[in-house]
Amino acid sequence: MLTKITDFGADSQGLAPFLLAPIGQTHYLKQYLEMAKRYGMLVLLLAALTSCEGGSTKRMENVLEKVGNAVRQIKDALEEDESTTVPSSNRNDTLNNLNNLNTTTMKYSPIIERNLTAEERKEIAHARLPQGNWSGERGESLFLPYDLDEIPTRGQYSNMKHKTWRQILKENNCSDGVPFKNGEVCYDAIGKVYATVTFDGNEGIGEYLRPKGSGYDREQLHTEAYNRLAKQWGVTADEVKVYKGDAGPVEYLMDQWQCTEQEVWDRCRNPQREIRVFHECQDGRTVIIVPRELHDHLSHTGGVEMYDQARSASLSVEG
Repeated sequence: MLTKITDFGADSQGLAPFLLAPIGQTHYLKQYLEMAKRYGMLVLLLAALTSCEGGSTKRMENVLEKVGNAVRQIKDALEEDESTTVPSSNRNDTLNNLNNLNTTTMKYSPIIERNLTAEERKEIAHARLPQGNWSGERGESLFLPYDLDEIPTRGQYSNMKHKTWRQILKENNCSDGVPFKNGEVCYDAIGKVYATVTFDGNEGIGEYLRPKGSGYDREQLHTEAYNRLAKQWGVTADEVKVYKGDAGPVEYLMDQWQCTEQEVWDRCRNPQREIRVFHECQDGRTVIIVPRELHDHLSHTGGVEMYDQARSASLSVEG
């Protein structure tokens, strides 16, 4: 029997934000439609119900009512389609999802909020956008590289299977374009946020960054992220590393569990051995796990750069 969200597999992490959302609200309809298309209506219902595990009967009744409302809305939205299959996502759906993302109320870390104006944040965010075709304003629309048959390469692990842009985009649910908002890739809009860690301290992620040359050493930040996810999931940091695609701990876990290599990857919820990467979001407080082959080939301004700009602004004022 399904008992928790992780039972749906690695991709089910994309369902989490929708389970926490007020399901019956109309403005979530398009997002629920996308989830229904991706996972199937039954899975969506089961996920919502199993999220009530350990909750009161009243809470389950409330969720059942909200799920029922959502199902009726989705049914009404699809009733004109006479086919038995839910229509596949298209460019307009992606654009609608992008437009519906509520990024105007983004909560920044205190140091960024205090030291950078909204105009300055936007200028910084748009400073390192990828070169290619945009469906609208650069950094605020869908992006496609100039040559979809190009094999992008950046570093040893960025594209180990030598996939073309076309393949990478298709496998990451963005064949019609990579959605950008506020100069940042919207991984949540394509269901490719595998995990989230939030740092709510006054310095945000900066509390765990250490100056190194002209930049910052992120080792302590990532170690803290591993440990927080391990505690959140009730597993070890080594298991989180394998979930992220790091093969380093596999041999140790094989010995500990007395199992095969593939069984380790399966138990760590990464059966395809996908290589993923930490991405520090521009809010300076959120770290997410996303596909490496997409992340590494899209130039962008991340949370570390935003934090550095906020810290520099603070020092210049103090000076």
